[in-house]
This record gives sequence, structure tokens and C-alpha cells, in this order.
Amino acid sequence: MHRVGDEEFAALLGRPLPAAWWDPDAPLGLDDTAAQLRHANLLGRGVLGLLLTARRVLKAVGRPHAANNVMFVVNMTFAKIEGYSGGKVSRRSVERFLRWVGRR
Repeated sequence: MHRVGDEEFAALLGRPLPAAWWDPDAPLGLDDTAAQLRHANLLGRGVLGLLLTARRVLKAVGRPHAANNVMFVVNMTFAKIEGYSGGKVSRRSVERFLRWVGRR
């Protein structure tokens, strides 16, 4: 496969492509990651802080694989949470969380 245009790729993807440049002042969406919570309100920054603290603790106690799993979660898009949770976290819950951690 060689060059695929944006329109063709969006058709293959089955949805519009996310913006090429991320606006830190825009509300978080399903295509954003937990790492972007650093630009959210206090709740969002707190959640990110907990995740990063958990990673540091896991590394300190000699659990590098578990620490790596936390970083996987931090860098995963919110849209993937439903699938990776085995359906325990619904898309509706993720969208509600994103509204709660909206911008400052």
C-alpha cells in the first residue's frame, strides 16, 4: 500500500479523522489520551497524577512490567477503555468522565 489520501483513509477507518494538531484548550474527546489530562481541570490532573504515582511506586518495588502497563493505559485513547475493560466501563461512562474533567 502506498499513499492513501485523508478521505480514503477516513472511509477505511469508518469515521472522520481526528485533527492533525491537538489544541490543549479544546475539550478532551474519545481520541485523546490520559496523558492529555495534564491540561484538564483539577480532577483530571489528579487522575493523571494517581496513574503516574502508581507507575513510580511499581517501578520502585521492582514491578517494571506492571509499571509499563500503567504507561500503556496513560497513552491509550479514551475510546479504547471500553474494549480493554471487557465491557466493565461503558462508553457512556467514559464520555461522562470526559465531561467532568473538561477544561479549567
